[in-house]
Amino acid sequence: MSRKPIISSLIFAVLMVIASFALKRAAAHHLVSGDVPTRGFQMLMGLMIAFYGNVIPKNLPRFREGESGRVQSLRRTSGWLLTFAGLAYAAIWACAPLGAASDWSVGVVGAASLTVFGYALRVHLTCRRAGTKAAS
Repeated sequence: MSRKPIISSLIFAVLMVIASFALKRAAAHHLVSGDVPTRGFQMLMGLMIAFYGNVIPKNLPRFREGESGRVQSLRRTSGWLLTFAGLAYAAIWACAPLGAASDWSVGVVGAASLTVFGYALRVHLTCRRAGTKAAS
């Protein structure tokens, strides 16, 4: 078992805890405005989504016997969609008005997630009809 995914996840968790604590302390001492801790933490969440979306296509195993090329395409498409959704999420929280940022960012990630789900369902049904393996 590889320790690299576990280590990167732990690093992200520690980074988020430290950043959250530092932003709250800075706001308590009036070094930053009141919405900066919320925006900063949400931007980190978006960057985390983008990071893990970027990792998806890089963890592609070799083709297995009977595995469809559509499965590889699904993984790449999922990675691209989640990477862009994460970057858009972070950009929305950095620039949009605070009241609208929540709705817009959830909309972007939700649309990407629904697109991935729909594409995965399509690949599954296509591979099932063709008699190939849809997932590994």
